[in-house]
Amino acid sequence: RERIRNVVILAGDAHSSWGFDVPRNPWNGYRAESGAGSLAVELVTPAISSPPPPMFTSSSGSDAAAALRVAFPHLKYLEGAHRGFILLELTPNRMKANWFFSPDVRVRSDAEITGGSFVCERGSAHLQAG
Repeated sequence: RERIRNVVILAGDAHSSWGFDVPRNPWNGYRAESGAGSLAVELVTPAISSPPPPMFTSSSGSDAAAALRVAFPHLKYLEGAHRGFILLELTPNRMKANWFFSPDVRVRSDAEITGGSFVCERGSAHLQAG
């Protein structure tokens, strides 16, 4: 109603990594390939100290992730098996999110695994690989 633009929703506590376009209705009027119809973007950061959800770490974890990608056309990124964090870069012209994961939180180390990288350009309201 207020027509607020350039909205990025930041979330956590799902113990997994997600990136979404946020349309009114992902199954009607939204175009996943272009992001047309998206009003905002949502980023979910994983936990660094708590384990990922069992649905992603069990033997059928890749099946669960594949099913979610099919069920949710507005889902742009999903990584559910690793602990980590998002590094977020905000400028007046764009938002860039980079996910990073710890190879093993039980071992003190500065090693990291690079995850997804997505950009949302000012005025676009959708995620693009970046």
